[in-house]
Amino acid sequence: VSQSRYWRMSGGKDYQHSQFNRAVEAKRQAGSAFKTFVYLAAFENGLEPDDVMEDKKINVGTWLPGNYNSRYLGEVTLQNAFANSLNSVAIQIGKKVGGKAVADIAEKCGITSKIDLNDPTIALGTTEVSLLELTSSYAAIANDGVPVLPYAITEIQNDINQVLYQRQSSGFDAVISSNSAQNIKKLLRELVS
Repeated sequence: VSQSRYWRMSGGKDYQHSQFNRAVEAKRQAGSAFKTFVYLAAFENGLEPDDVMEDKKINVGTWLPGNYNSRYLGEVTLQNAFANSLNSVAIQIGKKVGGKAVADIAEKCGITSKIDLNDPTIALGTTEVSLLELTSSYAAIANDGVPVLPYAITEIQNDINQVLYQRQSSGFDAVISSNSAQNIKKLLRELVS
């Protein structure tokens, strides 16, 4: 097997100095990277990339969230809202589908950190996650909705090359519909093109 098939994880600069593995143990707010799950939840609930919502000033109780540039674009497709990372639309989608739907899809894809279902700010990525769980959840999307469990050991051999352990395939089924997987991939592709 070629070495190019393997990825290496580095959780710090010097293990002797600090054993804290930042890739696995450090948690940070996901920010706009979490909006992917908001849009996935929307697609799982019947919305499509070409559906239109209004990017506008909104208030959620006493919270007055805004777009990063304090400008609003009016009517936009979900694809355009995603490409422009419009907070207003993400929050409206979150309210429309519900926090439970957003949390469920994020967890199905690989987010293991606790998500507050009643917190409307989750649509903007305020949930703290590790780099490993965010990466594995995006890998599920790339894998057509089939979860990808990160692992460190593929095989263990003894000194005479007998295989003592070999990791078996996880055998998961897709956790999102084929249509939703294609829709979110379309949005992600458009974002970088």
